[in-house]
Amino acid sequence: MAILAIAAFLLGLTTMAVFERARRRFGGPLSSRGTFWDDHALKAIDQLFELTPNGLGLCDRGLRFRRVNQALAAISGCAADDHIGKTFHDMIPAIAAPVEPLFRQVLAGGEPVTDMEVTNGAESSDQQRFWRVSCYPVHRMDGTIDGVGCVIVELTASRRAERALRQSEERYRAFIEQTAEAVWRVELEQPVSIDLPVEEQVQRFLATAYLAECNDAMARMYGFEEAREILGARLTDLLDPSDPHNLEFLQAFVLSGYRLVEAETHERARDGSDRYFTNNLIGIVEHGAILRAWGTQRDVTQRKWADEALRQSREQLRVALQAARMVTWRWDLQSDSRVWDAELPTPWDGQERSGQRWSFLDRVHPDDRARVSGAIRAAAEGSESYREEYRLLAPDGTVHWLADQGEVFRDDDGRPLYMAGACVDVTHHRQVEDQLRQVQRMEAVGRLAGGMAHETNNQMAVVLGFADFVLGRSDLPERVRDDVEQIRKAAERTAGITSQLLAFSRRQRAHPRVLNVNDIISEFEPVLRRAMSAECELVLRCAADLGPVKADPGQLEQILLNLALNACDAMPQGGTLTVETSSATLTPDYVRQKAGVQVRPGLYARISISDTGHGMSRETLGRIFEPFYTTKPVGQGTGLGLATVYGIVRQSGGEVVIYSEVGRGTTVKVFLPAR
Repeated sequence: MAILAIAAFLLGLTTMAVFERARRRFGGPLSSRGTFWDDHALKAIDQLFELTPNGLGLCDRGLRFRRVNQALAAISGCAADDHIGKTFHDMIPAIAAPVEPLFRQVLAGGEPVTDMEVTNGAESSDQQRFWRVSCYPVHRMDGTIDGVGCVIVELTASRRAERALRQSEERYRAFIEQTAEAVWRVELEQPVSIDLPVEEQVQRFLATAYLAECNDAMARMYGFEEAREILGARLTDLLDPSDPHNLEFLQAFVLSGYRLVEAETHERARDGSDRYFTNNLIGIVEHGAILRAWGTQRDVTQRKWADEALRQSREQLRVALQAARMVTWRWDLQSDSRVWDAELPTPWDGQERSGQRWSFLDRVHPDDRARVSGAIRAAAEGSESYREEYRLLAPDGTVHWLADQGEVFRDDDGRPLYMAGACVDVTHHRQVEDQLRQVQRMEAVGRLAGGMAHETNNQMAVVLGFADFVLGRSDLPERVRDDVEQIRKAAERTAGITSQLLAFSRRQRAHPRVLNVNDIISEFEPVLRRAMSAECELVLRCAADLGPVKADPGQLEQILLNLALNACDAMPQGGTLTVETSSATLTPDYVRQKAGVQVRPGLYARISISDTGHGMSRETLGRIFEPFYTTKPVGQGTGLGLATVYGIVRQSGGEVVIYSEVGRGTTVKVFLPAR
């Protein structure tokens, strides 16, 4: 009967039903002893009971075990034979409380109770165990209930896996909701074949993609409060397809095998404002087609704006520094090397590019090197700023004046690490200052010379008057007459000198009129030729389109004569004197470079007088217009020739410029305002 009960229990049938099925299967008379069951059938049923992976047990009406299989013994932790005659409370007390009421329910009602989940009730999740229990009635041959069979399935591993999965999902959801980064999933309404051309894949992606899932962080990035407000949005509502950068982003996504890292997109928020995001995304490809994409993104709009503001600020600084002709630098005090800003020009650097290192003090002019080195040392050792003006030797041999200033930066212990600052090339500024000082000196000398000449001229007028009065007497002895004549000639020579001084000081009375310079030169040509030595050749080149000027003809002739005589003196062995006229325009830039000069921009008549003489040094050029300055031997020049030219031209509102090099001759250019 035990075997029949087992078979009935396994099949979920009554014992009589088992007999009936056996009779149909094996044939033969139906008897209470079951003689038609052969040994093989009984053995098979017994093996089935023992080898099933689920726990099986048979209990009598007193809920004592009659038989258990090995699986149930494993659940209790005791041998199968030890269960016989024992109850659940004896063998598996952890689940006795919920299981025994089920058994009694089956005994009372005769109906099975299936798939009831029970637990041991442990508080610790690590100690909790779970089972699924099913109970079936076991009938006698007469149909009465003889006991209860149970099937117990261990669910602990699966429940723990489910709990771990649930906890993992909860942590994932919490992370997704709490993270500041957007997390999203895009679905495609129709899969897109990865074999299509890249451009077509991009277009289909744009046409069919929509936002299927995202967190609240993403919604806020686009101006929404919650994720549900943005779900379902078309990709084209978020990603502007007209932006070439966005198309490049999608093309890169396809070409990279549907994986992108730190890729930037330009998108639109709810209010239409521009937003910039950095994206990490991966596409899900199945059966040769992309179905969806997962990704994260960070809002980098503020950083983008900050980068743009910084770029504009740097550009404005670069333009300002360039306009001011300033260059920033950083000086490593340990290696004594300076790094110029690579984006700004260094006009004193010759062919070298800025940004290169070189030993700085080696470039400083020897006369300034000790002073600059001392200033650097003082700044590094003390707390004062570094500020110096010095000369720098450029690779091409030229000398540049630099105005330099900087600050010393130190480590936490106060040790100097490096200096940073800016410098500006003030060479031109210094030249302008020198020109201004020269002009001021000339003006002062001119005022002094003018006053002296005026007073001398008055006295000479008295001398000449008395000389003429004495010479008018008929009774004057011849010897006395000769002496008075010498007095008169000396007075006339003195008057001539004072006239030149007055011209230099611009106090000589002028009688300007509108005239053509070419006409004056043509009329004065014979005088020029007679004044020149035979070894010198005169060449005239007069421009036909030269405009008229307003000047004193006599003073213009004096300019030509003084310059021609100086040129001949510079060519003692002979040479060529060239007088050339042309029209010239003095630009505002040119005028700005002439500090202290009142010349105005505009059209001028230019008279160029060039010689092939020995030329002049830079030192001589610096004093060339000073009254009484001459390079000629004593007694051969008054030093008033060029001073007179300068005074006449300035009185006429013009300008005089001299170009000369030793051994290459001299060119004097006189600019007179055109009318």
